[in-house]
Amino acid sequence: MILRGGVHMLSADIQKQLDSFSKIEIKQRKTHHFVDDIPLESLDLNRTLSDGLPTIDDTLFKNSNVYISKHNRFADYPCHGHNFLEINYMFKGKCHQKVNNQEITLHSGDILIMDVGSRHSIKALGDNDILINIIFRNHEISISLLNDIQQNNSLTYGFLSNAALGKKNHDDSSILFKHNYDIDSTVDEIINEYYQSQKLSAPIIDRYMSILFSKFVRHYPQESFDNFSDSDSNTLITSIINDIHENYATITLEDLAKKYGYNKAYISSLIKTNTGENFRDLRTNERLLKARYLFINSSDSINKIIDSVGINNHTFFFKKYREKYHCLPNETRKGARRLQI
Repeated sequence: MILRGGVHMLSADIQKQLDSFSKIEIKQRKTHHFVDDIPLESLDLNRTLSDGLPTIDDTLFKNSNVYISKHNRFADYPCHGHNFLEINYMFKGKCHQKVNNQEITLHSGDILIMDVGSRHSIKALGDNDILINIIFRNHEISISLLNDIQQNNSLTYGFLSNAALGKKNHDDSSILFKHNYDIDSTVDEIINEYYQSQKLSAPIIDRYMSILFSKFVRHYPQESFDNFSDSDSNTLITSIINDIHENYATITLEDLAKKYGYNKAYISSLIKTNTGENFRDLRTNERLLKARYLFINSSDSINKIIDSVGINNHTFFFKKYREKYHCLPNETRKGARRLQI
């Protein structure tokens, strides 16, 4: 996903600090060989061993909710993963990297958001390339949270957005914002507070984080549906998707077949062909979206909400919820309230 939008607000001292060579950069500039910059105690050893890739855990944060660092230049950074949402901010210059096998180039002012569990590698940066990494301690912060808020918890929006672009099983693990001043200015303020370490910097950074994620939602890609065909089959699938969205708690495949005058096999095939998912999975996803919305926006008990979205098997719900959002409902409730969006 890509968005488009000038002028840095970082203090002169911080800019000078970013331009200067770190100890690792001095070594890498001589050899052009990667020097590991991740402390052993900051690795999730279980994930690292199971995935075969270095994976960062939350010891890196110490007592802060955010960790900010300059990416070391002059050597290729190997593929690695992390259990947190990460932001790459191209302060100046450019860089080439691969995120979940997708080639991405960042230019000055660009911001790349990578979701929880993403894997990425970065090609060597030059003298005039400054890339800043920002990761967030809160496991609840993820692209799926932005996605849910922007879609207004609507399966219909997501389907139409993908259909307009001819996408079915697209990769939503990263979002690229192209030099958006509204977003960049807030990132600059966070970096200023982080490096200056003044009195009350931590709570101020937390407030800026809430503003930052609100701006991400404000500028989140809005795809045009103009290119989506008005053919009979597209009109039918759009109506079916909307029915699932409106009646997610009780709707069945039999209900859809009866309403539109087709047999269940045809309706099932139409859904699978156009969405890449079967009816049950699509309905479950809509139920999860609605449950997540209620966890954040209502005071009802978790069990009551699960029942209200039409899932009687709570064990099944928790399993699917964790698979989709990498956390449990009580973590969603706590995390989203901290974000205040």
